[in-house]
Amino acid sequence: MVLTLLTTLHFALFYMPGLACAFVLAERLRLSTPQFYAVVLASSCSLGYLAFWAYVGDPILGRAFSALVIAGSGLYCIVHRDLFWRGGRLQLWFPLIATFFLTLFYLGLGFLFGGLDQPLVTARVRFTHPLPVDNMLSLTFADILANEKPSSDFMGERWNMSDRPPLQAGITLLYSPLFGMYKVLQYQILGVLLQTSVLLGMWFFIDIFQSARLEKAKALLFVILSYFLLIHSFYTWPKLLPAGLVLIGYQLLHTSAGQKNPTDQTVAGVMIGTVFTLAMLGHGGTIFALIGIGLILLATRRLPARRILLAAVIAGAVLYLPWLGYQRYIDPPGDRLIKIHLGGQHELTSLSAFETIRTSYSRLSPEEILEKKGLNLAFVLWLSPLSSAPQVFEAFRSGALDKGLEILRTGFFFHLFLTIAIPLFGLFVVPFKLKKRVEIDVPESRRIFLVGIVGVLAWVLMLFGYPEAVAAVHHGSYFYPIVLMIAPVLVAGSYSGSWSFFLLLLQGLLFLLWIPLPPNGLDLVPARETLLANGFQAGFGLLALLAFLGLLSVLGYAAISPQETNPALYVPPDRQVRGQVGEKC
Repeated sequence: MVLTLLTTLHFALFYMPGLACAFVLAERLRLSTPQFYAVVLASSCSLGYLAFWAYVGDPILGRAFSALVIAGSGLYCIVHRDLFWRGGRLQLWFPLIATFFLTLFYLGLGFLFGGLDQPLVTARVRFTHPLPVDNMLSLTFADILANEKPSSDFMGERWNMSDRPPLQAGITLLYSPLFGMYKVLQYQILGVLLQTSVLLGMWFFIDIFQSARLEKAKALLFVILSYFLLIHSFYTWPKLLPAGLVLIGYQLLHTSAGQKNPTDQTVAGVMIGTVFTLAMLGHGGTIFALIGIGLILLATRRLPARRILLAAVIAGAVLYLPWLGYQRYIDPPGDRLIKIHLGGQHELTSLSAFETIRTSYSRLSPEEILEKKGLNLAFVLWLSPLSSAPQVFEAFRSGALDKGLEILRTGFFFHLFLTIAIPLFGLFVVPFKLKKRVEIDVPESRRIFLVGIVGVLAWVLMLFGYPEAVAAVHHGSYFYPIVLMIAPVLVAGSYSGSWSFFLLLLQGLLFLLWIPLPPNGLDLVPARETLLANGFQAGFGLLALLAFLGLLSVLGYAAISPQETNPALYVPPDRQVRGQVGEKC
């Protein structure tokens, strides 16, 4: 009950400011539904970023800003509550409702065997091998600023606070005055709902394919039932939130490059620049996603108008330059991760990032450089779990489930190919089907495939190389695993609905492998009532089940509900002009 109430509270607190900003903007501009949600997500994140700067100035100023944002947005939403239901716009809220159910679903599965008293430790060991303490860094960052502690409390002398992105720490600061009891649990809940916001980006990104709505629902469910999304939502590294921002930003780019963009070009450019820059402020690995997107849009001549690009660059500079100033002047140098990933330099050095990269490569021959990049690619395509299948089967046969899953869990955590293997397997149906069953935007699908493939190759080439900087999934952008799951499933479904259903079923069965085993190496406090002797928590199991059923209901209704006559526009009814229809989900 406590978990459900706190999740509902923080979900409302996080999205209220964004909804207030979106409604205010929608009263003045014509917004498509993706643009409306882009404003919601970007506004809620931007206010967290502003809270970061308020707390940098003074904790008293920060707490006053938090109170103003929470009280002001709450009051606006209460006074203008008719905006939520005006015109019977139930479909407008499908993405948000689905995201809420997804948050509860992952939280219920995460605490299925207890651990509510030590949520951050539980998150590090629940679904995979013991992970580092990175999931608590945003809380530590926020705690140092809010309580004026010495920066050495962050991670000692080896890391500066400026080495880590500020966005999730800022959002934590924004709501930290309300944490009170269950401080760490509330931080865990907030972190999970920030990561599950990636579903908002997926919901609108998937419209680019112009596939059947039932196939879109299958593709969304496929990603939801991926081990990738489960582990990285519950273990709250600040990486899925940036992926969601990039996904919805790509959708805005796609719209702005078309002929039916109803929004002023300057406004569209500001939106694009804002969401992409917030993604960069969420995690630096976003740069790999932006490079892949930029290369393909440039090569296929799908870049938006120069006015849009200029507005995007200006908006991005306004947001990002203050953080560069913080890294350079307040907590220098702030380039440790760049030196590690691009220069392979783990030891502390006074050299600049550029000098570190140049020095590291100058020590290698061309053959050694090629070997490192080849090892990066081999790490991405790692298949040793398949070669270790006999050991896995033997472990399962003897009842040593933990030992058998250890290889699989490690492989799925680190290696990209295992995350996207089932979707890519689904493409085998394409050569045997000469005619598509349902429509799909083939040129755009091909372009998105190229974005994924070229982006991954650029990431592999830019990382310094094995063993100094390994091309592990968590060292890159989470945009690519999601894209390379969605695109193949949609393409396969356009040829055979039963085949896409089979892929979904296979994914669901694989997903079940991670659920029933309790965490290793953790003495979890049992609940008062347990269903089974091994500590299974009946309440959390029921919560996960009900949340999943709710999620299925939303996806199912969105797939079969009547199609709107207008494909995109969200215009408040009191500002519609003749011949225009309101919203579409």
